[in-house]
Amino acid sequence: MSDKICSDFLVKYQQEKEELQRELNDLIRRTETASKDEQDVDEYIRRLKSYAGAETLTRQMCIDLIEYITIDKYQGKKVPRDIHIYYKLIDKPLTDRKNALAK
Repeated sequence: MSDKICSDFLVKYQQEKEELQRELNDLIRRTETASKDEQDVDEYIRRLKSYAGAETLTRQMCIDLIEYITIDKYQGKKVPRDIHIYYKLIDKPLTDRKNALAK
């Protein structure tokens, strides 16, 4: 086999190896994310079950279950404002408080 052919094989092998490594890293990341999501859902269900049958909403229930709440600014119209409730372990956590306060 000539040096040129060997060199070409080596380059192709290296490219394939790098591509496979990227795919592996992506699969590992997605698996870890899916596992974390599953754990979060299980924890949220556990918390909900602990409050099953509750007839009133308590402060502790809100602390355990709600991440944050946003209320759209009042526009001076007689239309109801939108209220969004973001739950712990289910919704994305608040990363930018300024944006949430600006709504």
